[in-house]
Amino acid sequence: MRLKNRILDPVFIFECLQLEGHGNILVDVNLEGEHVPAMINEISRETMNHRPLHIDMYAVNLKEPINTEVPVVLDGLQALDGEGAMVQQQTREVAVRYLPTNVPESIIHDIANLTVGDVLHARDLTLPTGVTLHTDPEEVICTIMEARTAEPDTEDEPKEPDAEGKE
Repeated sequence: MRLKNRILDPVFIFECLQLEGHGNILVDVNLEGEHVPAMINEISRETMNHRPLHIDMYAVNLKEPINTEVPVVLDGLQALDGEGAMVQQQTREVAVRYLPTNVPESIIHDIANLTVGDVLHARDLTLPTGVTLHTDPEEVICTIMEARTAEPDTEDEPKEPDAEGKE
C-alpha cells in the first residue's frame, strides 16, 4: 500500500511536536479505517516558531527488519576531563538494522575507562538486544587525546621598554 499525502489529526501533530529524537519513530496511521504501521522519518519545521510543516513517513512491515542510522552518545566524558584527556568524536551516527518495534533512540557507550591514545571503533559499541551494526566495524567513533594546555606565563612583571635611544 502506498501512503499518500493526508491531512492528519491535530492531536497526532501535537504529539509529533513533542518528539525531539532522531526520527525513525514508529506510529500507527489510521487511513480510512485501515491501521498502517509507519515510521516517521523526518519532521520539517518552521524556522522561527518550530511548528511542523511536513511529516515524512513510510509504511513498514512489523516483522521485517529495517536499516537506518541512529546517533552515538558517548557517556563518561566527565571522568576523562579529570585525567587531562580530550575526546575527539569522528562519527556521530551509525547504520543499524532492527525490527520496527525495537527502535533504538540512540546507541549509548560508556567511555569512562578509556585512556589517552585509545580509539573506539564501531565494533566496540554495545548495541541493544535485537540491533545489529551495519556500519563498517573499523569505523572510528572517537579517539582519546591528550588535552593541550596553555603554557603558563613565567614572567612576573612585564618588561619596560629599554630607555636606549631616548634623549
